[in-house]
Amino acid sequence: MATPPEVPIETLEKVVNDKRLWIYSKLLEKESLNPPTAAKEYVSGEGFYYLGRSYRLKLVDGVKRKPPLRFYQSRFELQREAQTQGREAFIRWYCDRLSSILDTQIAAVVSRLEASPRSVQVRDLGYRWGSCRHKGDLYFQWRVAMLPRTMIEYVVAHEWVHLIEPNHNHAFWIGSSKL
Repeated sequence: MATPPEVPIETLEKVVNDKRLWIYSKLLEKESLNPPTAAKEYVSGEGFYYLGRSYRLKLVDGVKRKPPLRFYQSRFELQREAQTQGREAFIRWYCDRLSSILDTQIAAVVSRLEASPRSVQVRDLGYRWGSCRHKGDLYFQWRVAMLPRTMIEYVVAHEWVHLIEPNHNHAFWIGSSKL
């Protein structure tokens, strides 16, 4: 969604704050209409998301390399011998790629806010996209690597603002507008 450039940020913040309950209810409604998908099968042709796009998996024979999964020519290639460890291979791959993406995103944000994280880690956070601990550690869900870049930027910015304001109060939303 876009707004005309002449609309003041204060007006946009008011609209979003006034409609917050409606926005959250629509997001929950959307989630409830999308039943959970079946568990992934690590077979040729299965689709896996990366940066907002779905790419097909191809099982390859006779290739011995570490790690057993790579992204090559717009598809994922998994060694057939590692098929039973497909989920773990994808999680490791997503963690590695997301770490690189986060390094770039954080470098862009650090110049705009006077806060820096103590550490940045990628791990399994269950249902959460990110987390900011009180000591300044930022954690990101490995599944964030599946999101489009603009959504990754949002998740990074959201957690970054928590370095300054830990709660989702008015000060938090004012801080996020500075990004």
